[in-house]
Amino acid sequence: MKKPKTGIRTSTSRKVFNVCNLIILTILMLSCALPFLYTLSVSLSSKNYVMSRKVWLWPRGFTTAAYQYLLQNKAFWNAFFMTVKVTFFGTLLNLVMLLLTAYPLSKSNDRLKGRTLYAWYFFVTMLVGGGLIPNYILINSLGLRDNILALFLPGGLPIFNLVLMINFFREIPVELEDAARVDGAGPIKILTMVFAPLSKPAIATISLFCMVGHWNSWFSGMLYMRSPEKLPLQTYLRNVVIVNEASQFSTGDMALLDLLTDDTLKCAQIIIAVIPILCVYPFLQKYFVKGIKLGGVKG
Repeated sequence: MKKPKTGIRTSTSRKVFNVCNLIILTILMLSCALPFLYTLSVSLSSKNYVMSRKVWLWPRGFTTAAYQYLLQNKAFWNAFFMTVKVTFFGTLLNLVMLLLTAYPLSKSNDRLKGRTLYAWYFFVTMLVGGGLIPNYILINSLGLRDNILALFLPGGLPIFNLVLMINFFREIPVELEDAARVDGAGPIKILTMVFAPLSKPAIATISLFCMVGHWNSWFSGMLYMRSPEKLPLQTYLRNVVIVNEASQFSTGDMALLDLLTDDTLKCAQIIIAVIPILCVYPFLQKYFVKGIKLGGVKG
C-alpha cells in the first residue's frame, strides 16, 4: 500500500516563477559581488598588471603596498578615528532626534492639535534647502569651524528617515499607548518602554542608513575642517587620491607610491571604507526581516 504524499504539489507556473526568481536574484547578487571582487583584486595587484588592464577577479602580482601606504602613516589613523567618532555620535544624535520627533508627529490630529502644521514644518526642508553659502555662514558664526560638531550637528534630524520612523510608529496600535497611560506612564516612558522596543526593526534599519551616511561623508570635512589632523577619513583619502597632496608624503610614502597607481589607491580606499560597515551589518541584519508581533491587543 502506497503511503500518501505529505508534500505540497508544486504547479508548473510556480516552478517557472521559482526559476525566474532564482535567475533574477542571481543576477542581482553578481551585480553586487563582482564589482566588489574586482575592487579588492585591483587593490592587491601590482602596478604593471593594473596599468595593462590585466586584473579581473583575482589579484595579479599580489602586493599589499596600497594598504601599507594607507595604514602606516599617522594622518590616516587620525582621519580613521575622527570618522569613527563622527559616525558614533552622529548616529546617536540622529536616533535621539528621530525618536523624540517621530513620536508626537505619528499621532492623529485629534490627539495632537496642529500636528499637520508641525509635520510640514519639517517636511518642507526636503523640498527647499537653505543653500551652501548660508550653511557655511551659519557654521562659521556659531564658531563650529574646525570643530567635530560641524561634521554631524547640521544633519542631526534626517527628514527622510523621520518619514520612515513616523510611518512605522503609526503601525503600532493606539490601544498599547492607552493601556500604558492607564498604568500612569508619561510620554517619555511610553516612548522608551513601548514604542522603542517595538520599533527595533525600524531603528536598526535607520541606524544603518545613518552610519553609512556619516561614514561616507567627505564634503563637510573639506568645507568646515581647516586642520589636516581633524579631517574625516573620506576627506583625507580624497586629498590623497584626487588632490594628490605630495607635501604630506614621507620618503617611505613616495617609495610605496612608485609601486602603485591611482586606481590601486582608489580601490584600497573603497575597501577600507566598506569593511567597518560590513562588520556592523551582520548584527543588524536580523532586524530587517523580523516583523512586529503585537499579540497584546485582542479584538
